Amino acid sequence: AKKINYLTTDEVTVEFMNSWEKWMLSEGNSLTTVGIYARNIRAILNKAMVNGLMNEGNYPFGKGRYEIPAGRNVKKALDLSDIKKMFYYEAQKGSPEEKARDLWIFSYLCNGINMKDIARLKFKNIDSDSIVFVRAKTERKQRSNQKTIVVPLTPELKDIIKRTGNKKKSNDQFVFPILSEGLSPIRERAIIQQATKITNKYIRRIAA
Repeated sequence: AKKINYLTTDEVTVEFMNSWEKWMLSEGNSLTTVGIYARNIRAILNKAMVNGLMNEGNYPFGKGRYEIPAGRNVKKALDLSDIKKMFYYEAQKGSPEEKARDLWIFSYLCNGINMKDIARLKFKNIDSDSIVFVRAKTERKQRSNQKTIVVPLTPELKDIIKRTGNKKKSNDQFVFPILSEGLSPIRERAIIQQATKITNKYIRRIAA
């Protein structure tokens, strides 16, 4: 069995975070990825602080300590003619390319819904004329601060659900065959990350 070494909260120092960032970058990760993981580490240490499990003087984050990097990626909008090419790209029926194209278009038509929210969609989120869902990143907030998205259920979205989605058996069934019931949070995260990776792989091929 593989041995896993665990760190105590007080071992996550400024020096550790700086060396960890260098290692992450040397492994080919972007600063955006480093920032995502660093914020998760910070969240864990914040909980440790609240529960008295960490010495405040050892807290590594903040000004003059380890500062979480911001991503440097510049987001560029696609030209409408390129978006049209994506919409009308002819993929082989039932192929991974077709599924990737459908999920990309679904995301585009649903105000940029991300893969986690796509994967968690259930048929109870869909009525006769709209798709209504709460973004996963806001679901733990108080109801007044939750981000509810309402998207018109267009003919194109209906076609994608019919072509790429599950056949409806109940309102609690997932719309797309990505997740299944009873998964642990860790397993769910891994499946969504893999679905994102595969979708991006085929979208890059389509874009080329």
